[in-house]
Amino acid sequence: MPSPIVCFNDLVGMPYKWGAMPESGFTDCLGLCSEIRRHLGMHDYREDYAWVYEQWDENSFPSREVLRWLSKNGQKTEPVIGAIGYVPDQKQGFALVTMVSETSMMMISPGEKVARVPIKWLPRIQLYRDKNDHARA
Repeated sequence: MPSPIVCFNDLVGMPYKWGAMPESGFTDCLGLCSEIRRHLGMHDYREDYAWVYEQWDENSFPSREVLRWLSKNGQKTEPVIGAIGYVPDQKQGFALVTMVSETSMMMISPGEKVARVPIKWLPRIQLYRDKNDHARA
């Protein structure tokens, strides 16, 4: 049975702002990931990463914490809908991407707006699947 089609057009072009959630008209990569997974009917992580905003700001957040969190809560995977990827970024330190189809993902682009891009643009990206996704389905 094919996956249901979920539209993300309302998110494309949304501007970046640290700590923002999409309902505000702005988002950061954690908020974007959460919103996409919510659209997909998956666990959305909002409560799981509140610690990020309590402990750090945009300039002090250590990107290694995201890798640590992904490794602890996820398992490495091939491209699957809802998987999250970590992308090193020179300007912001890192970016998270979220798979929205088997061939495309959404992320905050270098222009600081939400974009949907083909996975082939980031061929060496490491993706993580939530260890509990199968249990929640």
